[in-house]
Amino acid sequence: MTTELMDVLRTLFMTAAILVLAYLFTRHVASRSASGATGRLFRRSMTILEQIPVGKDQKLLLVKVGDDCYLLGCTPGGITCLNRFTREEAERWLSAEQQSVTPAAETFEQLLRNKILRQRPDGEGEEKNGRAD
Repeated sequence: MTTELMDVLRTLFMTAAILVLAYLFTRHVASRSASGATGRLFRRSMTILEQIPVGKDQKLLLVKVGDDCYLLGCTPGGITCLNRFTREEAERWLSAEQQSVTPAAETFEQLLRNKILRQRPDGEGEEKNGRAD
């Protein structure tokens, strides 16, 4: 009887020890990747510059990859590249971001509005009351 009890206690102890070690290992791995330990191995060349929520589980992201910026639409169904801005096109926004003189969201809004206006057919890109339709 005592041998069976000892076997059950040993099994419970080993199970608890495995669960505790798995938890500690998971926390260790998560803290290393969050603190940027993997950044030493891989250079990070992608940065999220701005996020704007546009609906439930939907947002627009402005992401810098190398010298280019991308406007991405994120939904639960996937990620879509809406536009690519070259360094020259995004230079004004990036300089405002670095200098923090102009609010970044306002500049991003202006950049997006200008891009939308350029893509519309003739005559439809006019602004009314300072806003684009």
